[in-house]
Amino acid sequence: MDRGIEFDVLDAHGTEYHRWVSDIEQTFIAKDLTETIFPDPTLEPPHKRTKSQALMFLRKHIDPTLRMQYQSKHDPKDLWDALAERFGNIHSTLLLELIAHWDEI
Repeated sequence: MDRGIEFDVLDAHGTEYHRWVSDIEQTFIAKDLTETIFPDPTLEPPHKRTKSQALMFLRKHIDPTLRMQYQSKHDPKDLWDALAERFGNIHSTLLLELIAHWDEI
């Protein structure tokens, strides 16, 4: 993949959001960036440089449309939470739609 992208980007509709989350989480574990999106209150906050690396990584792995919409987010945790709020329940939404279609059959 180009531009240092290690897996598929999150598209503007949040398709495959949960797969994307899993990819990010595993990569952040490997890169030792996990504390930037899952802070531990008993530890010191992540260094500014670490947060910057995490934010750049997240931005590289989201659709350019989403990048523009969330350009005001300067903290990886804020971006992570905003995307989770927007797309986190996409499967619940799809499930309700599928149930409605099933009932019509």
